[in-house]
Amino acid sequence: MVFKFATFDPAQDPNDFNPAFPPTPSSSPSVTLCQPCEYTYTFTKTIVRRLVAAGASLVLRAPAFAVDGREIRDQSAETPLHGINFDVRPEFGQRQLKEFTLKELKAATQKFSDKKVLGQGGFGKVYEGQLSDGSLVAVKRCGAQRNQGITEFETEVMVGRILPPRHNLLPMLGFCRTSKCEDLLLVYPMMINKGVDHCLRAKPETRPPLDWLTRRKIALGAARGLSWLHDLNIVHRDIKLANILLDEEFEPHIGDFGLVGFTNRRHGEYSVDGIEEAPVLPRNESEAASRIEDSDSYFTNRICGTFGYMAPEYGMKGKYSVKTDVFSYGVVLLQLVTGQRTSVRAASAKENDMLLPDWVKGLPVERRLEILVDPNLQGEYDEEMEKVIQLALLCTHTLPRGRPSMAQVVRILEGDSIEERWEEYRHSEEYLSYPV
Repeated sequence: MVFKFATFDPAQDPNDFNPAFPPTPSSSPSVTLCQPCEYTYTFTKTIVRRLVAAGASLVLRAPAFAVDGREIRDQSAETPLHGINFDVRPEFGQRQLKEFTLKELKAATQKFSDKKVLGQGGFGKVYEGQLSDGSLVAVKRCGAQRNQGITEFETEVMVGRILPPRHNLLPMLGFCRTSKCEDLLLVYPMMINKGVDHCLRAKPETRPPLDWLTRRKIALGAARGLSWLHDLNIVHRDIKLANILLDEEFEPHIGDFGLVGFTNRRHGEYSVDGIEEAPVLPRNESEAASRIEDSDSYFTNRICGTFGYMAPEYGMKGKYSVKTDVFSYGVVLLQLVTGQRTSVRAASAKENDMLLPDWVKGLPVERRLEILVDPNLQGEYDEEMEKVIQLALLCTHTLPRGRPSMAQVVRILEGDSIEERWEEYRHSEEYLSYPV
């Protein structure tokens, strides 16, 4: 597998310098170009510099594929992956991923047998597999028949290269891409207990429900994983129960990075939490027109993700920041507490179903625990339950700047006080607008 990084001369544009990918000095002698060649040179140079300004561009060669029963190396043109338009901190290096052959993964999954299917999403099916060394893996077979499938595959490979082997982030083991992208496969370690959604909603007669201590462990582990992602300037954009996977010890691992977005804080200093505050959305179009938005905090893109987990500014305007993930995480916290789906069914046909955060905010404070807590817990929880609910409501604040950073969430779950921030929230317009 070969990765190439675009390089450039920082002296020509100091803002383009990225310390994670230092430039390669050129030894080519200077030459004098004729006028037509000079025009071509200038045009090409402009295009290259604009591409480089978006970040380092990675190039991945296509893997081996079978011809007449023999494996040969595909000699077709290299297929470029998307450029990374963010600054990776220098202390985080690039991981080496294994390039699997299609033959290996067919053998591991019994030729992608239906009996080996673990689940299916919009991106493709996931198969249980066993490699020749005996290790259990999950093989994600991507939908290459559509361009979006190829895009998400390439994004996952890039992120798999960047992510450090942290405990609460699902590490990629390798990938396989056959000629003409007819097969796109990603290989991850097997998570025995599947996703949190599976464990949370499993019927009591088939397995015991998750107890409160396990749910708190999942909440803390997922918060740490998200905090590490944000420290790498990566916005997940699809945090939900199904994308938090559990190993044999019920330790959570955030996975599914096909929809990630990248932030860019090149021109600003890192805050104490390693995260910048997202700005407040304008109240109306005239205010938006009269204000220059902070491009280092907010990014606009096509809306993708899962309804019910989307932050308001993202679902309505396509604007995302690290605080977009914080909102989604808050919904996850509420689901761990309540056992509910992302929307709560209305009491009567005349009423509309409510999104989970709105339903919780509308509950009377004196009866909140009584109504809210998952009955499967059978009343077995500690005094931390109220603190977790308060934290979830802070995370699902309508305004991005009203939400804590994920680093702050981790510290609160580890024992820091939430009282001061909660009192501030209780006197805010956000809280007082709900009938409590």
